[in-house]
Amino acid sequence: METSGFEQGYNLSYQISNAHYFGETKVKNLKNGRGNFFLENIPNASPQDYVFHVVETYERLSPYVQGVQIERSPDIWIELYETLQKFAYNFLVKKGLYSGKSTFHLGIDCATDAAIAILDARFPYDTDFDPWIYNFVKFACLKRIQQGVKRSNNMKEVIYQDVVLDEFSAPVLNNQRRDIIIDAINAYLQLSENRQEVLRLRYEKGLSSKEIAIQMGKSVNAIDKLHFDAIRQLRQLLDVNVI
Repeated sequence: METSGFEQGYNLSYQISNAHYFGETKVKNLKNGRGNFFLENIPNASPQDYVFHVVETYERLSPYVQGVQIERSPDIWIELYETLQKFAYNFLVKKGLYSGKSTFHLGIDCATDAAIAILDARFPYDTDFDPWIYNFVKFACLKRIQQGVKRSNNMKEVIYQDVVLDEFSAPVLNNQRRDIIIDAINAYLQLSENRQEVLRLRYEKGLSSKEIAIQMGKSVNAIDKLHFDAIRQLRQLLDVNVI
């Protein structure tokens, strides 16, 4: 059987590096099409060029990647986690979320999700590290946004009307109102699951404290406290006056 140019290029890599991890990486890159993407986007590139590119990146970045994933160096991770948070916050703001405290906290959650995924992922060694981790941040942010939209679909106006609007004496303009609602949704997502559930059942379903207590298996006093604490936390997160 005739060997393709791509396969010849990958065979050449064995003469350059015998590292087991590198061997697995190049095979995975071949299977998922990263090599073809390189050839299609780099003018006059050959399979051998791709192999040498991967080898060079491996030699340059492997100590750092091992520090991230294997040694899990605290010094490396402190700086890396700060980078993930910046990536997440900027991405969320770019997607239209209000540049406030609640988006900052949501960015921390997204950065944490991305960090967990990065620990077990295989770095392909055909790109720099920052563009690679940025993709994990984007995925984590989009997933959080999707979850937030689903969970808060019927809560947007409730939070706006019952928690935010009453705290402003002046009329709220349309663009201000939009920003407030987005910030309110982000704040709602930072509540505990029990507090979110109490608000959902109270305002979306229209249940009384007694009905909610039965559904959640708690006392009426516990439900009232959850409701009060949820409203208080929302006001704190939104920087409005707290009772």
